Formats: sequence, structure tokens, C-alpha cells
Amino acid sequence: MPNRKAESDIIVSELQLANLRFRPDDGRLCGAGSEGDVHLRPQASRLLQYLIEHAGEVVARERLYEVVWGRETVVDFESGLAALMRELRQSIRTAGGPDGVIETVPRRGYRIDASLCRRPTPGRGQRRPVLIILLLMAVVAAGSYATWRMLHEPEPVAAADARNPGLAVIPFTVYDAGQALPEHVDLLLADTLLAELLSHPLEGLDLIGRASLKPYYDRTDLVSAVAENLGAELLIEGTVLTEPGRPWQVELHLLEVPSGRVAWSESIVGADQDPLSVRDVAAALAERLVRAWPTIRDRRQSG
Repeated sequence: MPNRKAESDIIVSELQLANLRFRPDDGRLCGAGSEGDVHLRPQASRLLQYLIEHAGEVVARERLYEVVWGRETVVDFESGLAALMRELRQSIRTAGGPDGVIETVPRRGYRIDASLCRRPTPGRGQRRPVLIILLLMAVVAAGSYATWRMLHEPEPVAAADARNPGLAVIPFTVYDAGQALPEHVDLLLADTLLAELLSHPLEGLDLIGRASLKPYYDRTDLVSAVAENLGAELLIEGTVLTEPGRPWQVELHLLEVPSGRVAWSESIVGADQDPLSVRDVAAALAERLVRAWPTIRDRRQSG
């Protein structure tokens, strides 16, 4: 009996997805031909494994949230799952797999095309050589079908949307040296800036809401945690500085995460004795970011 279990473990250690091979044990997605391997993060690996194991079924978003993060984790699963799905689709493309492998079923969930998957299910009397032959036949059939779909079907809209990076806005840091400031100005600036950006959408950019970010505010690893769990690729942080005898100054930094590299920055300085207006400052910062975004986006895509 122990030997049979060990053989089963070896057989199911590798799954087939179209022209790719997926190893759930280490999250490796092996590319076809000259394409390189892609190592999926644990969350993306669990997501892909569950979808393959339920190929052909429409899996509800709530179920995928439990599979990936568990019931105890506090996270906005809609934003987190959408970001993780974008990451998984991009990894499949990077490894040389076809687009459209994972289908979005509106208002229900996600589904993987069963004809592109093979999940070995060893039973009594099965032997590895037989399964290897069947697996090779499945690879040829799946590869041929994937090629046919790529040549005859247009790229799905979901695949284009999957390339949008996520943007998170965290509370500003306040350095108050005695000048009167609006109460809770750190949160107000972040919330008002987010509202301004929502009213002036940036092309190719998804905004992550405050409800998703709130559980991370007190963490020392906020930047990496937001990138890991919510799929954010960009993050806005800022400072509010006041000094006696000087006007207030608000600075904004657009960071690439998790590297922390500053992609863009802007500052606004008030006039002498001029009180800080949260709405005016947020509107001005949002307007400048909207103007600068095409250049920022093109620079990120090119390099």
C-alpha cells in the first residue's frame, strides 16, 4: 500500500495545460519549445491547480477566494482575485501558452477549458508507462487545438483587461510642527485623491479601494503586502509638512511595487497663512497625475 501511494504522488505531480506543463509542488509552469519556465507565486499556483482540477466547471469567485487565501484572511477578495487572475493569465502568456485559457463567466466566476487540460487520476491497475503515452497524446491534441483557436478566434476582451496594473493610495504621512491642519488630514487626502482619480479614469489602470487597503495600514511591510495580496503594481504615498513661519507643503510619490522605485512625484506649496484645503490639493494632484500618466505608462511599458 505505501508503494502504491508513492506512485500516485509521482503521477499527479505534473498537470497539463494546453502546450504547457504545470508542477503544483513548486509552482513551475514549464514553457513549450524555446519558451522559458515561469515560477508562479503560491497564491497563483493554488489558483491554477484548483481551476485545472475542476476543468470545465464554472468555479465561483467566493470558492476561489477560500482556496487561495483561506477563510481567516481579511482582504477584498474581488480586487485581490481580479489582480491575481491578471497575474496568472500574464504568466501563462509569458510561458508560451495561448490566450483565452481561463474564461471569465460574468457574475458567476471563472472556468478553464476542459479540452486544454489533463489531470491524471490513477486508479487500480494503472501503470506509469501507459499514462505517459496518454499524456503525450493529450499534449499533441491540446497543442493542435490551441493553435487552431489562436488562428481562428479573436483575442478575448478579458485578456486585454488583464494587463491593467493596479494602483493603491495609502494615507499620507503628516509632519505637523504646530500649524493648524484639518482633522484626519492623512486619511482625507488619500480618500479625496482616490475619489478624484475615480472621476477621471486613467487609461489602462485599475484603482484599488480603501476597503481593500485598510487591513494593511498598520503593517510595517505594507508595500510588499499590498503587492503580494492585492496585486498592486503602483502605489501612491505622500507627506504633509508644516513648519513655523512657512507655508504648508504636500508631496506625492508614485512608487512601483514591490521595488519601491519612484516613477513620478509632485508637490504643492501653499501661500503664506493660507489654510490647507484637502479638496483643492487632491484635485490639483489628480489633475497633474492624469496629465503625466500617458508618459509614465509609456515609460513603464518600454522599460
